[in-house]
Amino acid sequence: MYAPAGKRQRSATNHRMTRCRISPGGAPGESARSWACACLTPDHPHPSEPLRRSNLGKAWKQYAKGMERLRQGDALSARPYLEKAVAADVSYPLLHSGLAAGLSALGLDTQAGQEAKRALDSSPGLGRVEQLEIEGSYRNIIHDWPRAIQVYQALFTLLPDDLEYGLLLGTVEPRGGQAQEALGTVQALRSLPAPLGDDPRIDLTEAQAAGALSDFTHTQSAARSASAKASARGARLLYAKARLLESGAMQNLNVAGFQEVRTEARRICAELGDRLCVAAAYRIEANQMAGEGELAVAERLYQAALEIANQIGNFMEKLNALNGLANAARLKGDLPAAEGYYRSAAAVTADLGPQKFLEVGLGLADVLAESGRLSEAHGSIEQALRIAQQTGERECAGMGEAALAHTLELESKSEGALGEYSRALEILREVRGPYEVSETLLGLGSTQLDRADLMGARKSFEEARTLGRSFPGGVNLPETELAFAHLSFAEGNFADAASRARLALSGFTASGRESDRYLATAVLAEALMMKGSTTEASTLLAQFPSPDAVRFPARSVIEFEIARCLLLAHTGHRSEAMRAIDGVIAAASRRGIPRLERDALEAKKTIGRRPPATSSRLPARPFQSLRELSTCSSLWPATRGGCSPKRS
Repeated sequence: MYAPAGKRQRSATNHRMTRCRISPGGAPGESARSWACACLTPDHPHPSEPLRRSNLGKAWKQYAKGMERLRQGDALSARPYLEKAVAADVSYPLLHSGLAAGLSALGLDTQAGQEAKRALDSSPGLGRVEQLEIEGSYRNIIHDWPRAIQVYQALFTLLPDDLEYGLLLGTVEPRGGQAQEALGTVQALRSLPAPLGDDPRIDLTEAQAAGALSDFTHTQSAARSASAKASARGARLLYAKARLLESGAMQNLNVAGFQEVRTEARRICAELGDRLCVAAAYRIEANQMAGEGELAVAERLYQAALEIANQIGNFMEKLNALNGLANAARLKGDLPAAEGYYRSAAAVTADLGPQKFLEVGLGLADVLAESGRLSEAHGSIEQALRIAQQTGERECAGMGEAALAHTLELESKSEGALGEYSRALEILREVRGPYEVSETLLGLGSTQLDRADLMGARKSFEEARTLGRSFPGGVNLPETELAFAHLSFAEGNFADAASRARLALSGFTASGRESDRYLATAVLAEALMMKGSTTEASTLLAQFPSPDAVRFPARSVIEFEIARCLLLAHTGHRSEAMRAIDGVIAAASRRGIPRLERDALEAKKTIGRRPPATSSRLPARPFQSLRELSTCSSLWPATRGGCSPKRS
């Protein structure tokens, strides 16, 4: 990584390495700053502890080798050297801090936090600045953002011409919800004299802060500036990382050429041997492919990222890849595969710390709920909510409340669901999560629709649609179209319901969301029957084979079969329809999802009426959330019920 001549360098793990002046005799002397020799070069101990003991000398040799490998991006091989250094001298804080940096680079936040705490506990003998630096590292690793911000603010105030402290402050501020303040820190860094004020890492910090504010135009501009400066200085790895960030902003803005930019960045990372950077590039590209409906391609890219993560021993990137694979499986409607990936991801979080379980736990809860395992879903949600409360993760707390609301809705506890949705929205609006607010509004509107509050449902759906259009490249998402299809159906406007359901079906087809296609088809077929287009409904349903009762969410399967039963009744086969709907009711009961059993019972009442076209039954409700993507599980065979997160 580029650092101006004459300044100390920092490894990718944020572990400080300083350049102490060496005395003629070869022992380290005093540097220009009082703290400098507390943050040593890897091959020289603190001046207050010269190499008097052989075990300390061995410790520093191991430390030097470990830190060198960390600077090269090889945290996996750095770890044993740093562990040997600590074993040789367990009392020295810098050795513990170095091991903490190595473990953090591997994504092992729990163990890294323990080592960082040991460094902090053994640091009272150091100067005040050195203590603050060690505490800052500790707070950063354990994600105590408010205190980390305080510590780095104090350091940057004490040493306002210190680029490294300023960069650290600008990095932790967005993580603590102070992205706007981070932009102020960037301006302070730019006022430093050249060459410090022209450091490309300042532009990169600015780009990351702008990204936290979802200002992707600003992100693109700052990342481009960072890459230009890095290129001029020959800092190729920094250049590649800036280009990777730039490509993400371009993709969010629908700017042509982002794929070429990302490919270039990945190529440079590979040439320089930064395999973690390569894995991240694969994952980012996989996210793009998943969003475009190229799920098979996305899965291959996630697998490539996972393979690299396993080889280099980076647990955080492994978790990212597993989450991506789980999401891709859910998009396809393959709940058993999704559950398997989430279970693997949950096992990884055991080494990463409880906070990393939050997204995994909520994703797993959605899959469990979709499969009818509502009690297990409650357990996963409750665990995530406890962690969110303990760690102060407000956004995850909001999404946990929304997940709980969805589960209550599946249990036909709509009043409780409304309360949970309200609490979720209060939190999510506070933390300014537009994507999460949008998806939660869709869930709230669905519950309102279930309670015949058509005006409330329309208000919720319209706000969700407005937010969706404000997203980069804003368009109506298929789940939003399906939500309005349900609303139009409830209002008796069957032509509009059919039109919107058709748009939803087209969107799900284009994005490869197979199980969701069945749900949209069910709504479209029922709307067509209600407006007298029975022949068209028959043709539509005949195009679809029976849904996969083992892999697909129960709602997609059961609502599709309900539509088939209604078609039988509409075409004069009432007795056959009654026998078929009894089978659907039994399947819904086996699945243990009261809401679906109720839908099937209502359909039976509709079939029993003469003529069936007078039905007032509402078709399946729209999706609980964009994150959920589908809400059901299997049908005819009494399968094991099962199956088996954002923010964009």
